[in-house]
Amino acid sequence: MSAEYNPPLKTVGNLAVMYIASFALVVFFAITLQQIGAPVHYGATLMVSFLATTWLFAGFFAGTMRLSVFHRAHEAGAAPQVGQAVAAGLISSMVYLLLPGEFYQSGLDALAIYFGWMLGAVFLAILAAPTYASARTVTLTELLVNRDSSMAMRIMCLLAVVICSLLLALVQFQAIGRVGELLLGIPGPIVVSVSAAVICICILFGGLQSLSITRAMIYPVIAIAFLTPLVWLSAKLVGFPIPQFSFGAAALQPVSEIDAELLKAGFATAEEMFSMTSKGQQLDSFNFVALILCIAAAIAAMPHLVQHFGVLGGRAKARRSGVFAVLFLFIVISAAPAAAAFTKLELYSSLLGLQLFDLPINAEWLFEAGNISAASLVSLCGEHPRSLEQVISACGGSEEHILSVQDIGVELDMAMFAMATLGDLPMIVKMLLATGALAALWSTADGALFAAANTLSEDGYFKNFQTKSPLGIRLFIARITILTLTVLVAAGAVWMNGYGRFLFDCAFAIGASVLFPLLLMKSLKLPVTPTCQLAAMTGGMIVTIVLLLLTSVGMDMQFGTGDEFVASIPFLTDSLLPINSGFLGMMVAFTFLGAGSRRMKTKNYSTVSD
Repeated sequence: MSAEYNPPLKTVGNLAVMYIASFALVVFFAITLQQIGAPVHYGATLMVSFLATTWLFAGFFAGTMRLSVFHRAHEAGAAPQVGQAVAAGLISSMVYLLLPGEFYQSGLDALAIYFGWMLGAVFLAILAAPTYASARTVTLTELLVNRDSSMAMRIMCLLAVVICSLLLALVQFQAIGRVGELLLGIPGPIVVSVSAAVICICILFGGLQSLSITRAMIYPVIAIAFLTPLVWLSAKLVGFPIPQFSFGAAALQPVSEIDAELLKAGFATAEEMFSMTSKGQQLDSFNFVALILCIAAAIAAMPHLVQHFGVLGGRAKARRSGVFAVLFLFIVISAAPAAAAFTKLELYSSLLGLQLFDLPINAEWLFEAGNISAASLVSLCGEHPRSLEQVISACGGSEEHILSVQDIGVELDMAMFAMATLGDLPMIVKMLLATGALAALWSTADGALFAAANTLSEDGYFKNFQTKSPLGIRLFIARITILTLTVLVAAGAVWMNGYGRFLFDCAFAIGASVLFPLLLMKSLKLPVTPTCQLAAMTGGMIVTIVLLLLTSVGMDMQFGTGDEFVASIPFLTDSLLPINSGFLGMMVAFTFLGAGSRRMKTKNYSTVSD
């Protein structure tokens, strides 16, 4: 490398500033289009096109023909920018789409996901970041296995990394298709195909360097898009623009007052009421704690997050970047409870107590055509409203029917967008929210695809089959693998639509039970025999997969047929959550690792005594 050469990662700070200014200009143009009466989809197309340009620009700007740079960039990343990149990967479909819906539906039960995500980010900063940065390995598999590890150990670790990464990418692509259909009015397969093409081009040219640049630039867009509608509603309702502090007075208190009036009048029962201040109805103490630990362990060992610390030069710098990642994540995730509270308040204010024949006058937005389709986000009497006649039929056939709490529903994974629609926010805010959702999904999908392809090409092809393969051939194989996996995952997202939560549970359960125990062992430098390491990975994976399948689909391998196994643990829980299969698998893995560590210590002590 010549002395004059300036690695692209060193310019990320300046690029991020210019990018935010450019994005603000694009938003201004979208507002102008709206003001002059242009169709709504013009502004949406402009903003999404700019988003796609971000990935394409990063790919070309960071393009390289050097295998080392493709895998680990130039190790020139700055801690704040790498922290932004990791935070963008953390704010995936779960935080941006599902977590507000979880708070809406489950109340305090959703705190298990909330605390698990934050604790996982802390584990990532303390354990994974310095360990991966100092090891100077290309893949997570290379970090976890030793040079003297058996072929079975390498294959088991490779499978765990690839399965976790591909399942996570599949979940993101499914969410991308759903966002495109409901919010942009574009068929899901088209949105998935275009997104896959943009992501694939970015990774093919720049590898890890392009991903780090893209995520560092896109994090401010994700944060601004998520927080803008919440700040808007908070300022509108109580005059205080910080929703994390104001949603209690702005939303929870009015909702509680409405609930009390409904209970007093006999229009609803206590079970139907919404309460984020009382314990939820689904999680017992064991499942609550196990869910926190399972999510935290999985996040700390997720390959698409850990790989970013390879662009840093040392342990101290990696820790600083991890601290920045925790801070940037908290800025966004701390507003999720406010999103749920505002959604419920807007639903109550807009629909509760209306007679059906009043809907065309007082809730005309239900039947309006547009890019942000309220009819796809809100349900009445179990049906998505398309016409007044349909709603009347679903609610019993009487146009004088009064809408009650049990009649009104919301798509839980679209709670943020329902809030923006019900709150009558400007169209530009809704388009910004949709753009931020796509940015969050793309920034997780691209990293997961790269981690899986990198592991298959390096640990699968090079280290196990062609150990003397030239660098050029290895780079070619890596790019072909990325292209192949992108096509397969995109096709799978279109074909397997509707299993997102199960796939998410599988990815996190396997990550927690197979990858995290070995990562913790490496971070703490615990000596464990290779046989016990293999037994830990194998035992953890078998227990996790078996319990996942039995508790989710049962023996007939079909969802919702009633033969699902109820895993009961005496004195702990009557019904184990499927994702918490990973917690039990993790305990099995730690048992084997603990046994192997004691054997090593006993053996070493005996040797010294002799």
